[in-house]
Amino acid sequence: MEPTIHSTESPTTATNSTIFQGRVQFGGQAGEFFGIWIVNILLSILTLGIYSAWAKVRTYRYFYSNTRIDGHSFDYLATPIQILKGRILAVVVFVIYSLVVQLLPLIGLLFA
Repeated sequence: MEPTIHSTESPTTATNSTIFQGRVQFGGQAGEFFGIWIVNILLSILTLGIYSAWAKVRTYRYFYSNTRIDGHSFDYLATPIQILKGRILAVVVFVIYSLVVQLLPLIGLLFA
């Protein structure tokens, strides 16, 4: 027999937080986003993925600027250079780790 838990409090009275009841709207158009998407794909392919940082920023800015909650829109503040630097750093760390594992397998186990 499974144990059961009985509580006298309802789920709404168990917490003191209020529930947000704002109006959420999205004003974007499929055709407009398709134009952004197809350009992002083509340029990412042509630049071997380097443009994907700019594509991410364009996509997020489109969605953030077209989303409204209680009449307030949003801004996406990241820059493509920040994203590209982070990706380059991740690749460099991965390459260094791969070289260490190949040259010194026991040290590679310490970082796994």
